Amino acid sequence: MVSKDSKAALILADFRSQVPPHAQVETQVTEPVAIYQAVTDILKRYNRPGITLRAAGTPIIVGWVNSTGLWYIAGAFVFFLAVIAAILWYAFRTYSGVLLPLRVAVLGVLMGFGLYRVFFGSTLHSAAALLAPFIIVAAGACHSIQFLTRFYHEEYPQHRNVEDAIVSTFVSRLRPMLVSLLCDIIPFAVMAAVPFENVRSLGIVAVLGLASLTIDEFALMIPALSSVSMHELEGINQREAARRTERMDNILAFAIRKTLDSTTIVASVLGICVLITAGATWLVTRATFGQDNTYAIHNYLTRSWKHSDIFLMEREIVSRFHGIYPMMVLVEPTTPGTKILEQPAVMKGIDRLATFVGEQHHVGSVANLGFLVKLNNSFIHEASDDFLTVPETPYEIGQILHDTANRSPGVYSWLMTNDYSSAVIIGYLDSTRPETVEQIMTTTRNEARHTFGGLPVRVSVAGGSIGVASAFNHNVAYWLFAGGLLGLVGTFILAVLCIRSVALSLILLIPLVIAMVISVAIMYLVGIELNSNAISALAIASGIGIDSEVYLLFRVREEFVKIGDFREALVQGYVKIRRALLVSNGALILGCWALIPVPLYIGYVGFGMGLVLLFSFVMSAILSPILWWWFGERVVVGDRYTTGVERRASA
Repeated sequence: MVSKDSKAALILADFRSQVPPHAQVETQVTEPVAIYQAVTDILKRYNRPGITLRAAGTPIIVGWVNSTGLWYIAGAFVFFLAVIAAILWYAFRTYSGVLLPLRVAVLGVLMGFGLYRVFFGSTLHSAAALLAPFIIVAAGACHSIQFLTRFYHEEYPQHRNVEDAIVSTFVSRLRPMLVSLLCDIIPFAVMAAVPFENVRSLGIVAVLGLASLTIDEFALMIPALSSVSMHELEGINQREAARRTERMDNILAFAIRKTLDSTTIVASVLGICVLITAGATWLVTRATFGQDNTYAIHNYLTRSWKHSDIFLMEREIVSRFHGIYPMMVLVEPTTPGTKILEQPAVMKGIDRLATFVGEQHHVGSVANLGFLVKLNNSFIHEASDDFLTVPETPYEIGQILHDTANRSPGVYSWLMTNDYSSAVIIGYLDSTRPETVEQIMTTTRNEARHTFGGLPVRVSVAGGSIGVASAFNHNVAYWLFAGGLLGLVGTFILAVLCIRSVALSLILLIPLVIAMVISVAIMYLVGIELNSNAISALAIASGIGIDSEVYLLFRVREEFVKIGDFREALVQGYVKIRRALLVSNGALILGCWALIPVPLYIGYVGFGMGLVLLFSFVMSAILSPILWWWFGERVVVGDRYTTGVERRASA
């Protein structure tokens, strides 16, 4: 293909990364990384002064992400670990407080990938799975902070004996930590069933890593704590004694009591939350769900494509040829084996539909078998323009196809089958924007029905980057909501089994649903595309987002057993766990947001995950005491705790 100014030529190549079960043509299988590396080598080898070589297309994009892009992910992970370590140091000011959580978390990452290799093979079919280490480390650090905060700041100062403090911490943290870790796993198990390879790979690795984390938190943390020196523990104890947190605790306790006792404050808070949620829901309904493959690998926050060689090469090719992404239209007989291409009406229909596709706004060029037949017909008649038409008899068309196939064996096999029974029309578009894809696919289908109506053919508008993008976009919105909903349902079922209350489990989901809606609305407002990567952020909400509520719930129940007053148990539980929740959620949120500058898709994914976690934490902190007080102690602490307190009181 030559550009209109005759200054550039385009070589088009089709690749296959896997062979469909019923494929009729044998072909080599080539992975995108191999394609990218081979093409890059050609570009370097043959670039000359005055001659510029460029490469673009889906294999180049995917190959770049899965090879060169991995260095960005590796650098981001190191930086992510550094941010988590800094927050851990701020929280504990001791080497054990930093190293113990990171050791558990990193081992969970290694176990996740190791188990993936054991059960699913050594090949990761999507670079999206490399988001799993960030999720596993964040979750591991969160739970370790809860464990260590209780051990360092409460149990050891009280018992003054390491073994007793470990046992007491283990007993008090076992159930909430186990419930939280299992809740973390549920949404990623749902993602593992999503029929998109990038989402599925991420879900599988995350599930395996988080499952390993569940074991590692108990199998490694306890032996490691027993080896912490007395000198280090005493230093922590002295620093904690020197901290003046009583004033802050009193202010927080006063604010909670004031809120619970005031109907006006409660109504105002709930009203504001309802209004914000309603506004966010309205914004979400206006959003487009889909994926533009040109931009999806880059960072929507930093607009990193402006400095990407991959993007710039693609845009230069598009500027010259006005199309690079193929859309294929398959024309095949309704009766297998029929040589429909020799029928004048069918060949005229192919030419007419190809002409229509070529006239569409975003289409740069069209590969058209009908034009080839017209050109040969004109050549046979001494290049007369009067014969630049499709012949009127099957014999003439068959002769042209036969002569063309014999004169150039295999050259046109990408446009028609050897038995002249099927053909494809290939249009090249300049964009895979969801709106563009939907418009061109819809208009082409409508025109195909009109053009081939009554003819013995079946027309399929699919295949190529545009066909894949269309199918993906039609399903991504469904799985975005279905995945989030199934994650919430799974979390709800697990909460019912562990907490033994249907009502309370539903109450725990309210802040998470609000957080999910608000986060999606904000991502839409800041210009982040709502594609399959958004599923990862929503999974964080329904899994890790509930951890704060679980830890707070079990602490409230613990305080209720001690003091026997539900209102005061709410206050004391909230105050005593405040610091651990702030540090653990702060580590999660800041760790995710540390990824924002990365010039790859994990930049906006990290922003989305941090956003969901932030609003999950904020909504839980605001709504949990109010909703729990509203529904009462029978729902929140349960009959088992209430009966135990009543028996103690009567005794």
